Amino acid sequence: MTPFRALYGRDPPKLLRFELGSTANSLLEEQWQARDAILEELRGHLLQAQHSMKRNADLKHCDVSFDVGDLVFLKLSPSFLGQLKKAIGLPIPAQEVPPALAADMELRVEPERLLDTRFSKVTGQLEVLLQWRHLPDYESSWELFDVIQQQFPEFHLEDKVTLLGGGEVDKPLLRQVYNVARCARFSLDGKYIATGSSDTSIKLFEVAKIKQMMLPDARDGPVRTVIWTFYDHALPINDLDFHPQNTILISGAKDHTIKFFDFSKMTAKRAFRVIQDTHNVRSVSFHPSGDFLLAGTDHPIPHLYDVNTFQCYLSASIPEIGVNGAINQAYSIPILVILQMYSTTGGMYVTASKDGAIRLWDGVNASCIRSIVGAHGTSEATSAIFTKDQRFILSCGKDSSVKLWEVGTGRLVKQYLGATHTQLRCQAVFNHTEEFVLCIDEPNNEIVIWDALTAEKVARWPSNHIGAPRWLEHSPVEAAFVSCGTDKSIRYWKEAL
Repeated sequence: MTPFRALYGRDPPKLLRFELGSTANSLLEEQWQARDAILEELRGHLLQAQHSMKRNADLKHCDVSFDVGDLVFLKLSPSFLGQLKKAIGLPIPAQEVPPALAADMELRVEPERLLDTRFSKVTGQLEVLLQWRHLPDYESSWELFDVIQQQFPEFHLEDKVTLLGGGEVDKPLLRQVYNVARCARFSLDGKYIATGSSDTSIKLFEVAKIKQMMLPDARDGPVRTVIWTFYDHALPINDLDFHPQNTILISGAKDHTIKFFDFSKMTAKRAFRVIQDTHNVRSVSFHPSGDFLLAGTDHPIPHLYDVNTFQCYLSASIPEIGVNGAINQAYSIPILVILQMYSTTGGMYVTASKDGAIRLWDGVNASCIRSIVGAHGTSEATSAIFTKDQRFILSCGKDSSVKLWEVGTGRLVKQYLGATHTQLRCQAVFNHTEEFVLCIDEPNNEIVIWDALTAEKVARWPSNHIGAPRWLEHSPVEAAFVSCGTDKSIRYWKEAL
């Protein structure tokens, strides 16, 4: 029994060990390191004194042994007996160890609940406000998202969401990512959403789980909306697309590659197939048969690839294209149209280029059928998509206009005005029934909706992003869409028009 235990009725508290990097306060870190150095020196002096005392005591003693019944002399010292004193009072009861203290008296905490998020005004990094398990509310603290994600992976911080109001929509779902969210794509059945970001990551969401997370009574439930994360690109992701029949996702990136991911194999986090292009891949789109894919790159001619052989087909009939003819978007005609009107080897595709032109291409011989030069003046044409009946093309440009073109004649049919977009490579998209057109108003940070037939504005919704969103993608099967922002967030919207 130690003197401390004899006096207080319990063992002395252990000093907590200091771990390098456990605090961001450099002054406090220096003080703890100095304290540990002093304790280490004292420990060495105590060990040296103990060894010296033992050595001196051993000089006056020798090892002897006795049998039971042997008579021995016992010398009692009066001074020793005088040190015995009567114990007065009851022993002090030992205090209970707090749950946050481990058996070795180390303070071990883990997050219990996500309270809030913010972006640091100094560093721009995402921070999270956490409530810690077994600690009072006033101990809640702001921590870096990346640090918590790394130290507590089982907490699934990336799936903790915040439901925010959104005007005339049913509360968009916010999800924070590590860097700028650059693109998003729904699967053809609307069951999945894939997103690509500047940190080269690809996130795969299950829509059913997003809807479950949006329910008020399930807000803090253990629902994981992200079912898969892929890391295999060296530079930011530009575009994504789902295979029309199989569980395959493709991505195009600034590293000049197109990569194939099989999201049915839960152990595969990297691409099982790679196409190495010669240019920055800005857009990717599967042919409805799934045997070909279309790539829009910094090269002015769309690249048509055979998925099985990787052979690249280029048009032999090249229209006059200026020096700034890089393709912002390349789009095949919708799958329903091809199955009804063409064989799986037929069809058309459309491209939107930086020179402001919209071009229509033959899907069989890769020749340019029609060029709408100056479709958006001298500004970039940022997107172009077919309507489901293949009669019209909806285009968007940095001249702050959204236009509807007739495929057969190249005639301008309608203009959707009132949304300013001059900086970002934003898209104009139809809703799932093609009754409405959606686009982005950058200065007002709003999502603008027009009636597709009358071209009249029917709604303006605050995006709730910090800064204007850079990408819109509508579900092909229901009244829902996704917006991606430069504020490193992705929002899922349920429409209520």
